[in-house]
Amino acid sequence: AESPGSKIASELLCIQADFKPALTAPVTSNGFEEIEAITVIDILRRAQINVTVASLTDFQVKASRQTVVIADIPFNSNDFNYDAVILPGGMPGATNLSRAETLSHFLQTM
Repeated sequence: AESPGSKIASELLCIQADFKPALTAPVTSNGFEEIEAITVIDILRRAQINVTVASLTDFQVKASRQTVVIADIPFNSNDFNYDAVILPGGMPGATNLSRAETLSHFLQTM
């Protein structure tokens, strides 16, 4: 007899076998919450998902607790073609993201 756990495990293996690496992009701005960005970036990269960190401002972005992260690319909605976009919160990072007209327009047209 098959145990319930083995059925779940076999379904997970099928999901993993069919998985294709996605392109994801956390979009950061000054004041973002470290846990909401760095942890997500780390977990996705461990899962071998392609992650490109984009910044609304400079390449060096300062988080809410003064951690400095260096973005891979500047955010440019014209050249932005990703499977997923991650918007780390935190204050004032969430406010900065919400005030970025190019990001707002991009998200509305996704």
